[in-house]
Order: sequence, then C-alpha cells, then structure tokens
Amino acid sequence: MNRRTFLATSSVGIAVGVAGCLDLLNQSVDSEQPETTPTNDGAEDTTNGLRIVGVYADDIEREFLDGEYLLMKNTGADSLDVSGYIVEYPTGYSHQITDLVLEAGAQFALMSRDGEDSVFQMSPPLYLRYLAADTAPLLGKKGTVRVQDTEDNLVAAVSYEDFGCDGGPETGDEMACPHSSSSEN
Repeated sequence: MNRRTFLATSSVGIAVGVAGCLDLLNQSVDSEQPETTPTNDGAEDTTNGLRIVGVYADDIEREFLDGEYLLMKNTGADSLDVSGYIVEYPTGYSHQITDLVLEAGAQFALMSRDGEDSVFQMSPPLYLRYLAADTAPLLGKKGTVRVQDTEDNLVAAVSYEDFGCDGGPETGDEMACPHSSSSEN
C-alpha cells in the first residue's frame, strides 16, 4: 500500500469514528419532558427551552465522554442565557452555572469530575463544564435532578433509575435512556 492510499484510508477511518461519536451526542434521548414544565408553586409554565436530555450517573469509561455527567440542551429557537441557573443534584449538592449562553440547539455537559472547561466547535456547539466535586458521585443509581432559573423557577427536572442512560437495555446501536420528566418540587 503506498503512502497516499494509506493516508486516504486512515483519514476516512478517523472521520467515520468521529462521526459515530458525534452521532451519540445528537441522538435524541429526550426525557419526554412536556412543552410545559412545573414551577415551584406547581403551576404549569411554558418551557424556556432548556431540557435535560441525558443523565449519565455511572462513573464509567464511554466512547466519547467518560465519567458521571448531565447533558442539557437548548431546544428553543433562540439563544438562552443560563448564567446563574442552579442545578440541584439528588445528593443535595447544587451548582450555579456561570457565564454561559447556549445557542439554539447547543448542548451542555456538566461533568462531576475535575477538568478544564472547553467547547467542541461543532454546529451547534457542545460546552463542557467541570465541577471538580469532592463529594462525587453526585447522581447515584436513581434520583431527580432539577434546574432552577435566576428567579427560582423550576425550568427542567428529570427522574431516573438504574444510572439513567447507562442502565437501560441496548436497542440496536442506541442505549434506551430510562428516565422521565418529573413534576416533583
């Protein structure tokens, strides 16, 4: 095999591998959250576009992102400033998001472990933020995660069992994500 053929074949293999990893992020593992979300007083309010689309509670190695993390997405048509939003974990730990505006369709992975914040330059982008939580694991085998906006309104909530997206049965190339929206306060 000559050098040119080898390089072309290698490039195709790398492109297919990266595309497969990105497809995992783009799969809809939506938690069946309705177009309205509950507020603190139990009334229904229209969603602001932020959805929790994945709960990866098991601290394991994966194809793309390792460890324990939450995956959120701006499902709205406009940019969404989530600066100041509070993520409440089932263990009682909470985290305030700082300086983050999600473009329409952008995803946000909130990693429990230590690391350097970064952005995957794809369209729309994927933002990685690291908590460096010294009380990890923060999610556990089952629980409910809530996100409140700067006015203490509940904007997203999800309940999960069996480690969320890591605990479901495999269905072909996809992992069934066993969590559902929650209306608990």
